[in-house]
Formats: sequence, structure tokens, C-alpha cells
Amino acid sequence: MPFDTSTLGVKEKEIVKGFEKELLAVLQKCRDGVAAGRAGTALDRWFGDHADAFAKEVKVKVAKLRSHLNSTNIKCELGKGLSADNNAQANHFTAGFIGVSSLLAVTNAKTQADQFAKVMVGPNFKSLAKYATTSLGTFATQDQFETLAHELSHVVFGTKDVANADGGTAYGGDRARRLVTEDVAKAKNNAENWGFFIEEFR
Repeated sequence: MPFDTSTLGVKEKEIVKGFEKELLAVLQKCRDGVAAGRAGTALDRWFGDHADAFAKEVKVKVAKLRSHLNSTNIKCELGKGLSADNNAQANHFTAGFIGVSSLLAVTNAKTQADQFAKVMVGPNFKSLAKYATTSLGTFATQDQFETLAHELSHVVFGTKDVANADGGTAYGGDRARRLVTEDVAKAKNNAENWGFFIEEFR
């Protein structure tokens, strides 16, 4: 625990398990930073909002994400049938584990584990850089750490993969940043924005 990697390939298992402790530590640092009022710049950068009410919401969500990761066996499996350029994707409840249907989500996750609350590791995941190789806001792709944070936000928050104004999905730090300038509400619900926001605290 927290990741069940029993069905992953050797390389994928090594990568995912290698991030467990770091993800938990980064999520704690992120929660503490937001709680102490030290995350205003990061909140603005990835969500376009550093108001107290939004910061409180983010603090609660990050704390619950860490708690979920620390206490729930999150199933990871190879994404059979995914395209060769796919990094990962998650089966998840629309509202996430902390949404309005959280009780139903927890119940269904136990009885329908093959359909919900799992991360499918795509063929391209092991080819990604471990971490962003440029500043996060200009990074034009994904990295392994951010991809896992991104997928966990799908599972726990019910985030979406949102499109930019040009119709392309807001993947990569550069397009996630662009989304903030286009539509703050969409940025707040975009998994990529959450992934890079969390990576900013590592």
C-alpha cells in the first residue's frame, strides 16, 4: 500500500512504487504550505485564484488526497489496448471519492474494483522523464511524478481532462498555464493543473 502494482510489468512496478513515499511527503508539504499561506503564487499560477476561501478548499482536497493515498489500496494495472503514446488514465467516479457521491464511490470501489478507482499505466509512461526537465510552467509534456498526481486527482477529486480554447487538451505545463488565462473555473477542475500544482511542492 498505497499502490497495488501486483499486475504491472517489472519496469512500471519499479517506477510507481518508487514514488509512494515521495508523493505522500510532497502532498504533506503542499497541504502545509497552503495552510500557512505560503502557496499564493502557486495557486495563482495553476488556478488563477489565491483567495482565502479557495486556498481553504485546496488545503482540504490535498489533505484528503494524501489521506486516501495513505489508507486506500489504489489498484494500478497495465493499460492494455491504450495507444502507444498514452501515459496513463484513470477509471474514476465522476464526483471523485470526496464528491457528493463519496459513500457510493467507496461502496462501489469495493464491489466493482475492475470498473472504478484504478490507474491504468499506459505504454508511454516508462518513457517519460521522472520529473519536469524545464520550469513547470513551460514544460510542454508530462513527467512520471506529475502523471501520477494527475491521475490521483481524477480518482479522488473527480477532475477532468479539459480542453484549451483551441480545442486541444490542456496537457503539459504550458497548456495548463494557458488554461488559467482562458478559463479559471476550468483550470480548477483540470487534472493537469492539479498535477503540476502538486509537483511544484517537491
